[in-house]
Amino acid sequence: MTDDSSSKSDYSHLTKEQCLELVSSLFQRERSDRIEKATEAFKKIHPNASKEMIHTLVFHVFVDGTRAALDWLAGAEILLREQDDTELYGHTIHLLYHLYNWYQFKKLAPLETEKIPGILKEMKEAVANNDLEWVQNSIEELEGIYEGEWDAENYT
Repeated sequence: MTDDSSSKSDYSHLTKEQCLELVSSLFQRERSDRIEKATEAFKKIHPNASKEMIHTLVFHVFVDGTRAALDWLAGAEILLREQDDTELYGHTIHLLYHLYNWYQFKKLAPLETEKIPGILKEMKEAVANNDLEWVQNSIEELEGIYEGEWDAENYT
């Protein structure tokens, strides 16, 4: 890896062996260590994210998500050995659930600094126009964003 910042996050050049070594290292960490380091990293990367958002992100990536990815890969090998994709389907849905939540967080995180001020301005205008239903719906939406209430079934 070079010091060039444009390639800093491009890991496509890693060999299969290097990827397997990184995965092995990840799974050799104690669960509490993964959670602690992930929480610190996500707080640093997303300083405006709420505690609940960070907690949700850590869960989907470093608690249940990593296991879902491992189960999916194991299910792929089982398919090759047993010619049966029953287990792979369930593992795929489980992994997609966590990947979707990660993706959703990455899309919602900019709301903290980009869109929320605009929503608040519109809410003030709605209050001035006595459109309390719009205000109530907006408040509930904002609460959901800050509480990390992301359910893949509601966003598909």
